[in-house]
Amino acid sequence: MNRIKPSLAAGVSLAFVSCFASAQIIDPALAGNASELSSERRGLAVAPAPLSAATASEAIAATDPRRSFAVTDKAILAQFTFKETMETIVMRGGLDRSRALPLFRQWWDTQNRKPGIGPGSHCDDQILQGQTTFNGFKYECPRGEGALAQSNPFIFGPDSFEPVGLFNRFDLAPADGADCGEYRIVFAKGSGQVNFADRNLVIFEATLPNPRPQAGLDGCVRVAEFWDKLSRTNNVSQRASQLKQFYFTGLPGFRPVVHPDNYGAGPSGKGQIRSNQFMTFQSGGNWVLREFKLFRGDSNLVPCPADRPCPLAGMRPQTVKTNPSATLFSDNTETARTFRTHFVNQQVANLAVPDINRFTFTPPKFFNTGESQEQGTDNDYVFAFSNSPPSFRVQIQNKLNQIGSRLTPDQIIARAQAMSCAGCHQLSGFADIGGGQPNWPGTLGFVHVTEQFTETGPDGERFPISQALTDVFLPHRQNVLRDYLNSRASLPRCDVPCKDSAGRPQVCSEICRP
Repeated sequence: MNRIKPSLAAGVSLAFVSCFASAQIIDPALAGNASELSSERRGLAVAPAPLSAATASEAIAATDPRRSFAVTDKAILAQFTFKETMETIVMRGGLDRSRALPLFRQWWDTQNRKPGIGPGSHCDDQILQGQTTFNGFKYECPRGEGALAQSNPFIFGPDSFEPVGLFNRFDLAPADGADCGEYRIVFAKGSGQVNFADRNLVIFEATLPNPRPQAGLDGCVRVAEFWDKLSRTNNVSQRASQLKQFYFTGLPGFRPVVHPDNYGAGPSGKGQIRSNQFMTFQSGGNWVLREFKLFRGDSNLVPCPADRPCPLAGMRPQTVKTNPSATLFSDNTETARTFRTHFVNQQVANLAVPDINRFTFTPPKFFNTGESQEQGTDNDYVFAFSNSPPSFRVQIQNKLNQIGSRLTPDQIIARAQAMSCAGCHQLSGFADIGGGQPNWPGTLGFVHVTEQFTETGPDGERFPISQALTDVFLPHRQNVLRDYLNSRASLPRCDVPCKDSAGRPQVCSEICRP
């Protein structure tokens, strides 16, 4: 991999790193065999469920999923503009608000071939045997979304982005309280409201730091209480104001959600921005999901050392979490054979967990691709498994026998596919995942919240969400939150000094343990 110091192109005033490799990983941070945490299944989400059936039922009744977990009311979303979100990110990254548009254009220039509109990553940075790749796997290039590098999303029209949902993922907080989970904003390209073949949705997935990590998960209690109380706030304007403060100002003592360090630019590297792309008229390509992180750099394009902050530099593509290439299930390459051995030894037992909300798949990032394809067979693990070496099926069955599972190898593969982005959004709808579990739930056709129509809710128009969310995932997240709060309800509180997001001293009530 070679690093270059590019000159600044006209209209692009950010500093970006451009990396070139042949069948190599585009970013050194992506190297190695460490397991990459799932975007959807980690932390409290997969911890053992201590709730009894009766308690679980009470927990579900205690919170309103459309107030505390999946907020799609237009009356609330009007407070969350794409322009303010992007401008807040660049300003908190040490830049002027005018840099929001160059950042957006550099982001989507990653979908173009070099030289694009200027420096930064491009989709043909890696070439293998004449084919564009990412992390050594097939990568569509160029994409129609690259046209957005010439657009202005802050002017209302087909290229503008409108908010369609806010999502509470407290359940992703790790058991040690290293952070307090993820809090998401989904935006959809305006054209998608009327044109099925010109859709693009992006989801800003911020990991919120725990300001008191020494307190473990107790340090996150105010965040959990905030979302819980939304269910009992009947005035929609009050809920809108409270959510706006949470995302853009921050709870007392907590960093605001909308901050570049929460989208990958911080020292932890946690958080990301994901896309669900289908601008096929322009590209002729498949419907794909991709992943990005913000990054910081100095004037020489050298990544920031941990002890010296640098301004926001730009956006970089990443491998997509829990998304190994389907070729690894069937090919006869050394990498594919290594993957299958790892799959049997390290993944089958986790995939066999008898709970539709708690089985997991965490393949090493070395095996993950740069995109998850919702059409064709590039991410169809079930199809690839039908062409796998017979020994692979035997090995999976032997492992299932060893752990006492009655699942079949086909059901294990179906579960792995459901954990991928393409599987969860489209390919795995109503798939047989076995074990007495219901079939994998359906979506709204490639999405879990749609911009294409609205429904009438208690507070007016709102965007619909999928059956998978309403019937399976949201009830589980409700149980996780309620169990967390119940387990801490009787703990003593004490006043501790803290600061608001502007650095002003405040007195906060926190859980105090002896």
